[in-house]
Amino acid sequence: MPRSIFVSHVYEDRQWVAQLKDWVTNGSHGSDLGITTELYDLRPLGDAAIDGHLSPRIRGASVLLVLVGQDTHSHQWVRREIELATSFGKKIVLLRIPNTTGAVPTNARNLSTVLWSPGALKVALEG
Repeated sequence: MPRSIFVSHVYEDRQWVAQLKDWVTNGSHGSDLGITTELYDLRPLGDAAIDGHLSPRIRGASVLLVLVGQDTHSHQWVRREIELATSFGKKIVLLRIPNTTGAVPTNARNLSTVLWSPGALKVALEG
């Protein structure tokens, strides 16, 4: 059965999603793994529209992968994606973007942060 990861990230950190997709394409995490993420800035549509757009994508994912960078903690939609994943009983993995020291979102501070490497991510996803 294919596994899907929804990647939660601050729009300004979107370049890191490409590296994650490379890891998956190269088979580092198995051939049954797919990555989905929000590609567009939907904030102009309003909170209800964003929530309606995100809910089915997060519900359909096996894991919510949160990219933790310099400003992740201060973005309401990253926190909302964590809330949705929690409400759906999804596994949540926090992945630290290299050379950043920003805090983890307040609603995920009980989770450990994984270092940025294909091997560490693989272990976290399988654990």
